[in-house]
Amino acid sequence: MDHTRGLKQAPRAAILLDVAGIGGSVGGSVLLSTILASAVASSTAGQLHTAGLANEAAVHGYTTALWLAVGIFALAFLLAIVILSGRAKPRVPTVKAALARHAIGNGHHFDAACCPRPAVAAR
Repeated sequence: MDHTRGLKQAPRAAILLDVAGIGGSVGGSVLLSTILASAVASSTAGQLHTAGLANEAAVHGYTTALWLAVGIFALAFLLAIVILSGRAKPRVPTVKAALARHAIGNGHHFDAACCPRPAVAAR
């Protein structure tokens, strides 16, 4: 039985999460860049090419992309509120839970700096 299997997979999981985050960032910027280019193209279509047309089209494109990003953020925020609200229940500490934590050594009663754990006598 390989007891180090989980340890060997930990770097892979970290790399996978990093790549997924980078991919999401790149995908989001590509989407907004596409929206920006589309808005600039639609703003300049059918108009005479005047001196300020490029600046007006750029402002229109950036404004459109900004409001789309605000809309996506607002939608994600509302979904997070709906999905995550009410799920967590307050934990009321009980004597039974405290004894169970102490029994498995998760009670944090023994700090190595102040008082070492008592030695267990060998049988």
